[in-house]
Amino acid sequence: MRQLLIVKSATALAASPINAGLTDDNVQDLSGLVPGGITFFELGADTALTAPATKNFAIALGRPNGQHPFIIPEVDIKTLRVTKALPFAGASFSVVFTVPSTVAGEEYTLRFFKKGVVPHERNSWTVSVVASTNNASYQESAALKKAMDDKVNDKFNFTTTRSNGQLTITCNNVGEDWEVVATDGLTGTSLSITHAEKAIGDKKYIQELASFCAAGKGFYHTNGEGRDVIPGYPEYVEDFELNDSGDNRNGEDDTDGVYSTEGYVIYTLRFMVGRDASKTRDERVWQNVYIACPSAASLPVTKSGGEKKSDPLIAYLDTILPEGDFYNNMISAGSSSNDDDNGGGGGEELV
Repeated sequence: MRQLLIVKSATALAASPINAGLTDDNVQDLSGLVPGGITFFELGADTALTAPATKNFAIALGRPNGQHPFIIPEVDIKTLRVTKALPFAGASFSVVFTVPSTVAGEEYTLRFFKKGVVPHERNSWTVSVVASTNNASYQESAALKKAMDDKVNDKFNFTTTRSNGQLTITCNNVGEDWEVVATDGLTGTSLSITHAEKAIGDKKYIQELASFCAAGKGFYHTNGEGRDVIPGYPEYVEDFELNDSGDNRNGEDDTDGVYSTEGYVIYTLRFMVGRDASKTRDERVWQNVYIACPSAASLPVTKSGGEKKSDPLIAYLDTILPEGDFYNNMISAGSSSNDDDNGGGGGEELV
């Protein structure tokens, strides 16, 4: 099963308790949870989580038009693993090389191969020039640039720049990755390649993720006219403009790009739940729950001393959903829970 929970920024930014619309964080009555608001609570608890769970917990997401909140009824902490993806504007494919000393009459060729194509879609292009004179790296680089420019179209969308005998070829479609091979007279030429990376956390990314998770929410027959009779489909996704204003991705410099300060942060919860009631087999089924939260969202969190202070929603989620192996992190932090308290995960010890 795959489920996607999309938090709305307007809801997360509202001046209200941790879980927007709930009275005193009371999770016994979820009817007030506003659309796009999210809450986490341990099974059997009266109030929402403000720290990592010590036993199995549930998640609720508010829905519009008076609908009951969408609920993930049980997350098993013994098998839970959490990963977090920050928004990223993506990177473009590029290749940089220097045209070698030429031989008159010899052909100089670049072969491009597009990655991720579907069956019967064109995936290769060839750009080639024939050298007119010997030892003419500068002139032939100009000829190769012109050949690239003449080849450009909506399927082969590149920009080529030239500095003396060096060419820099960059794909104009962010996230579209290629391979390039130097052949004929260019065989052995050193190519400095930067591979593309798709954007993370923008509207397109979340919409695609929602399409993968549609069946888990009961959306079916979504093609054609069928989609008009399914409440809540397609799911509402906010349109954030990704930027390059965040922290360095590798923590040291910007060689791997930088994160965006806008966009969705995606938390992935992977866990197994038991089938103790009416099960026919003893296997446990892996579940994937994705939580998409706007990175700029913030909400009031109760601090020590009882005062209210506005902290980012992301910081709140980081607190209750620490990355990595949840149960081992809990044990390492000095917390523990016994099997009797740990509810419907099957009561089995991890091995």
